[in-house]
Amino acid sequence: IHRLEKGLCFPSGKELFAEKYIEETVSAYHCATENHLHDTGELEWARSVLKRYFATVSIQNERVVSAYQRYLDIENESDGGSLALTPFEFGSIPKVKESWGEEFISLCESRVSCRWFEEKKVPRSKVEYAVNCATQAASACNRQPFQFLLIENPELKSKIVSLPFGTAGFGTDLPHLMMVVGDLSNFPLERDRHLIYIDSALATSQLLLGFTAQGLASVPINWPDVEVNHRSARELLGLENYHVPIMLVGFGIPLEQAKIPYSEKKGVEALLKTYD
Repeated sequence: IHRLEKGLCFPSGKELFAEKYIEETVSAYHCATENHLHDTGELEWARSVLKRYFATVSIQNERVVSAYQRYLDIENESDGGSLALTPFEFGSIPKVKESWGEEFISLCESRVSCRWFEEKKVPRSKVEYAVNCATQAASACNRQPFQFLLIENPELKSKIVSLPFGTAGFGTDLPHLMMVVGDLSNFPLERDRHLIYIDSALATSQLLLGFTAQGLASVPINWPDVEVNHRSARELLGLENYHVPIMLVGFGIPLEQAKIPYSEKKGVEALLKTYD
C-alpha cells in the first residue's frame, strides 16, 4: 500500500504503475479484511489508497484489470471507501510556528535518563499519549515493525528487568517498565532485517520525548544481543521466534531530588561532517 502511495506522489503522475505487484497487494488486503487482526485505521487507509490507485491508473493492463475486479468483489460496491487517507500536498500541513524551534530544542534538552522515581503510577492516558507520539515516527515503507509491551505485573517485571546488564541497584524500583520489541515477520528478505532496529530506535526516541513533554521521566535500557536473553524474554512474555527484544524503557514520575548524570553531549562540529 505504501508503494502505491509513493507511485501516486510522482509530480508528473503515471498512467500505469505497480502492475507487477498490484495483484499481490489486493490479495494481502483481502487477507487483512478477513482475519480481523489488523488495525481498523490501517485497513481504512489501505482501502482508501486502493480506491485512489484504481481511479488514477489506466486499467487496460490485464493484471490491473484482474486486481481491480477482485478489489470490487471484496468491497461489494464499485465506489466503496473514501479518498481521505491518500497522498496530500505538503502545503496543506499546518505551518510550523517560529517559536516551536526554541521550544523543541528545550524539550530535547529536558529529556534526560532518570533512574529514580516516585512510587505513584502514571495514568494510562499519559502512556497512550507517549505511544501515539512514537507512532508518528518515520518507518521504512510504513511497516512499523515494533510493539511497546507494557509490563505491569510486579513479578514479571522483576524477571524481565534482571535480564539485561546494567540494571543492578535501580531496575527493581522502576514504577513502570516497557519492552520495545521488533517484528521480523514483516521482512521476507534478509537485507531488510536490520530495519527493526532503525524503526524501533526512531519510534522510541519520540516515545521518550512524549514522556518528557508531559513532565514524566524515562530511562532507555540497553538490551544485549545475546540469544539466551532473547529466549528468556520470549518465554516470559509468550513471544514468537520472530519477535526480537530491542530495548527496555523504564518511566514514571521523577523524584525532584533524583541525581542525573551530566553526560556532556558531543558538539555539532564533532558530529556533522560536510562534503562540499
